[in-house]
Amino acid sequence: MLDISVNGERKTLPQPLVLEQAMQEWGFSPDDLLVIAVNQTFVPRDRWADTDVQADDEIDILQPIVGG
Repeated sequence: MLDISVNGERKTLPQPLVLEQAMQEWGFSPDDLLVIAVNQTFVPRDRWADTDVQADDEIDILQPIVGG
């Protein structure tokens, strides 16, 4: 089990996952417009499939806001 923080909320993953798998487990689609930072470092979308989620990671998921 991995304890991590997602947008400031503690979460537990039942098994090690890559970032892309974790996002799907949390209900996000690969097509969603998102920006993700792990431990305050931006992770480009093309790296989600090979970025391992580690114990105690701090993950920030941001969705762009548009308007006028």
